[in-house]
Amino acid sequence: MRYIIIFILLFFINTSFSQQTSKKPNYKRIKKNIKKKNSNLYYYALFKKFNNTNRAMTLEEKRHLYFGYIFQKEYAPFGFNKYKDSLNLYARKKLTKKTITKMLFFIEYILSKKPFDLKVLKYQAYLYKKSKNNIGYATTKKKIMLVKDAILSTGNGRSSETAYHVIYRDHELDIFKLLKIKFNGTRKTIDKFRIERLYAKPNNQNIKGLFFNVKAFKLNLKSKKQLFIF
Repeated sequence: MRYIIIFILLFFINTSFSQQTSKKPNYKRIKKNIKKKNSNLYYYALFKKFNNTNRAMTLEEKRHLYFGYIFQKEYAPFGFNKYKDSLNLYARKKLTKKTITKMLFFIEYILSKKPFDLKVLKYQAYLYKKSKNNIGYATTKKKIMLVKDAILSTGNGRSSETAYHVIYRDHELDIFKLLKIKFNGTRKTIDKFRIERLYAKPNNQNIKGLFFNVKAFKLNLKSKKQLFIF
């Protein structure tokens, strides 16, 4: 278990990311674009690319894939998957061919319900690396980078106006790890529950905390058939 945690932390810290001009996601436009069957932004086509390590995605496609997921029936921002407990249980055991196979089974099921779960994807990358599955490792690494790129393209997290947009609360702490700062446990919700500010422990970058736009959480089962406008 300790080795898995170390790998995950190092993987997140050492994975480079590109600096790019930030732009808030236009949810209304994204919802419209992902329905166009003859477009490169059609959601089925985007998800197919997501699972293909040999096909690169543009930043626009990454953003439509990540934020477009909130319009899919599978999206559940606060859902809990019982297989995560099973995965964590096996993660405490000695890694063998049998335990790796079992863990990968749980991971595949979890990702079928929550494909952008960064922690689970990092588990998967670790297990693929240990089992010398180079193709699987490359594919998973690409998926992790895709999610990071989509989030980082939305802002810099330094103010409510430039907040990072996320579709899962877990991704807030993932960004903390990426920026090499630690969450101090204090979280405040502002702007009618659309913005969350997480405060940081003292750090060399003098970052007091990060702002996250969580308006995506507003989407629920009743509103999925309606136009998502902010």
